[in-house]
Amino acid sequence: MDFFLEKYFGNPENAPASFQDIDQLEAELGIRLPSDFSNFLRNVNGFEGFIGDSYVVFTTVQTIHQLTLDYCSEFFPWAIFIGSNGGLEMLIIDTRSSPYQFGLLPFIADDSDFVGLGHSFEQFLEKLSVSED
Repeated sequence: MDFFLEKYFGNPENAPASFQDIDQLEAELGIRLPSDFSNFLRNVNGFEGFIGDSYVVFTTVQTIHQLTLDYCSEFFPWAIFIGSNGGLEMLIIDTRSSPYQFGLLPFIADDSDFVGLGHSFEQFLEKLSVSED
Protein backbone atom coordinates (compact mmCIF):
# COMPACT_ATOMS: atom_id res chain seq x y z
CA MET A 1 0.00 0.00 0.00
CA ASP A 2 2.89 2.35 0.74
CA PHE A 3 3.89 2.14 -2.95
CA PHE A 4 0.50 3.51 -4.05
CA LEU A 5 0.43 6.14 -1.33
CA GLU A 6 3.80 7.47 -2.48
CA LYS A 7 3.27 7.09 -6.24
CA TYR A 8 -0.26 8.43 -6.64
CA PHE A 9 -1.27 10.14 -3.43
CA GLY A 10 1.87 12.02 -2.43
CA ASN A 11 0.25 15.42 -1.90
CA PRO A 12 -3.19 14.91 -0.36
CA GLU A 13 -5.60 17.82 -0.71
CA ASN A 14 -7.79 16.83 2.25
CA ALA A 15 -7.01 16.49 5.92
CA PRO A 16 -6.48 12.84 6.86
CA ALA A 17 -9.43 11.04 8.40
CA SER A 18 -9.13 10.45 12.12
CA PHE A 19 -9.65 7.10 13.84
CA GLN A 20 -12.83 8.66 15.28
CA ASP A 21 -14.06 9.58 11.75
CA ILE A 22 -13.52 6.01 10.58
CA ASP A 23 -15.18 4.53 13.69
CA GLN A 24 -18.20 6.77 13.11
CA LEU A 25 -18.43 5.76 9.43
CA GLU A 26 -18.19 2.07 10.34
CA ALA A 27 -20.99 2.51 12.88
CA GLU A 28 -23.17 4.30 10.32
CA LEU A 29 -22.55 1.60 7.69
CA GLY A 30 -22.77 -1.30 10.13
CA ILE A 31 -19.55 -2.85 8.82
CA ARG A 32 -15.84 -2.90 9.55
CA LEU A 33 -13.93 -1.34 6.64
CA PRO A 34 -11.03 -3.30 5.15
CA SER A 35 -7.86 -2.25 6.94
CA ASP A 36 -6.00 -1.07 3.84
CA PHE A 37 -8.93 1.15 2.87
CA SER A 38 -9.02 2.60 6.39
CA ASN A 39 -5.28 3.23 6.05
CA PHE A 40 -5.92 5.06 2.76
CA LEU A 41 -8.53 7.27 4.46
CA ARG A 42 -6.16 8.01 7.36
CA ASN A 43 -3.50 9.13 4.87
CA VAL A 44 -5.36 10.59 1.90
CA ASN A 45 -9.10 10.87 2.68
CA GLY A 46 -10.37 11.50 -0.82
CA PHE A 47 -8.65 11.90 -4.15
CA GLU A 48 -9.38 13.04 -7.69
CA GLY A 49 -6.98 12.17 -10.48
CA PHE A 50 -5.37 9.33 -12.37
CA ILE A 51 -4.26 5.92 -11.15
CA GLY A 52 -2.28 4.82 -14.18
CA ASP A 53 -4.68 5.41 -17.08
CA SER A 54 -7.79 5.20 -14.89
CA TYR A 55 -9.45 8.41 -13.78
CA VAL A 56 -10.94 8.12 -10.28
CA VAL A 57 -12.71 10.25 -7.73
CA PHE A 58 -12.49 8.77 -4.23
CA THR A 59 -14.87 10.44 -1.80
CA THR A 60 -13.94 11.49 1.73
CA VAL A 61 -14.79 9.62 4.91
CA GLN A 62 -17.26 12.38 5.76
CA THR A 63 -19.37 11.76 2.62
CA ILE A 64 -19.20 7.97 2.10
CA HIS A 65 -22.27 7.20 4.20
CA GLN A 66 -24.53 9.82 2.60
CA LEU A 67 -23.41 8.94 -0.94
CA THR A 68 -23.98 5.25 -0.18
CA LEU A 69 -27.54 6.15 0.87
CA ASP A 70 -28.00 8.29 -2.25
CA TYR A 71 -26.60 5.90 -4.86
CA CYS A 72 -26.68 2.37 -3.46
CA SER A 73 -29.16 1.77 -0.65
CA GLU A 74 -32.31 1.29 -2.73
CA PHE A 75 -31.07 -1.05 -5.48
CA PHE A 76 -27.68 -2.20 -4.18
CA PRO A 77 -27.97 -2.51 -0.38
CA TRP A 78 -24.80 -4.65 -0.39
CA ALA A 79 -22.68 -1.84 -1.90
CA ILE A 80 -20.65 0.85 -0.14
CA PHE A 81 -20.03 3.87 -2.38
CA ILE A 82 -16.40 5.01 -2.22
CA GLY A 83 -16.23 7.05 -5.43
CA SER A 84 -16.66 7.02 -9.19
CA ASN A 85 -14.65 7.04 -12.37
CA GLY A 86 -16.06 10.46 -13.19
CA GLY A 87 -18.37 8.85 -15.73
CA LEU A 88 -20.89 6.05 -15.66
CA GLU A 89 -19.43 3.79 -12.96
CA MET A 90 -19.32 3.82 -9.20
CA LEU A 91 -16.32 2.58 -7.23
CA ILE A 92 -17.75 0.36 -4.53
CA ILE A 93 -17.06 -2.15 -1.80
CA ASP A 94 -19.20 -5.28 -2.27
CA THR A 95 -20.17 -6.59 1.17
CA ARG A 96 -21.92 -9.76 -0.08
CA SER A 97 -18.90 -11.97 0.57
CA SER A 98 -16.04 -12.21 3.01
CA PRO A 99 -13.54 -10.82 2.44
CA TYR A 100 -15.28 -7.88 0.84
CA GLN A 101 -14.51 -7.10 -2.78
CA PHE A 102 -13.68 -3.75 -4.38
CA GLY A 103 -14.91 -3.05 -7.87
CA LEU A 104 -16.94 -1.13 -10.42
CA LEU A 105 -20.71 -0.92 -10.79
CA PRO A 106 -22.55 1.19 -13.37
CA PHE A 107 -24.89 3.79 -11.88
CA ILE A 108 -27.70 2.24 -13.95
CA ALA A 109 -27.29 -1.50 -13.53
CA ASP A 110 -28.32 -4.66 -11.78
CA ASP A 111 -26.36 -6.86 -9.39
CA SER A 112 -24.82 -8.92 -12.19
CA ASP A 113 -23.10 -5.84 -13.67
CA PHE A 114 -20.64 -5.61 -10.77
CA VAL A 115 -17.02 -6.08 -11.86
CA GLY A 116 -14.79 -7.21 -9.02
CA LEU A 117 -11.25 -5.88 -9.08
CA GLY A 118 -9.79 -7.20 -5.84
CA HIS A 119 -10.40 -8.37 -2.30
CA SER A 120 -8.20 -5.60 -0.94
CA PHE A 121 -7.95 -1.91 -1.69
CA GLU A 122 -4.35 -2.46 -2.79
CA GLN A 123 -5.40 -5.12 -5.33
CA PHE A 124 -8.12 -2.74 -6.54
CA LEU A 125 -5.55 0.04 -7.07
CA GLU A 126 -3.22 -2.39 -8.87
CA LYS A 127 -5.98 -3.35 -11.33
CA LEU A 128 -6.93 0.30 -11.86
CA SER A 129 -3.29 1.23 -12.51
CA VAL A 130 -2.78 -1.37 -15.25
CA SER A 131 -3.54 -0.12 -18.74
CA GLU A 132 -5.91 -2.43 -20.66
CA ASP A 133 -4.58 -2.04 -24.20
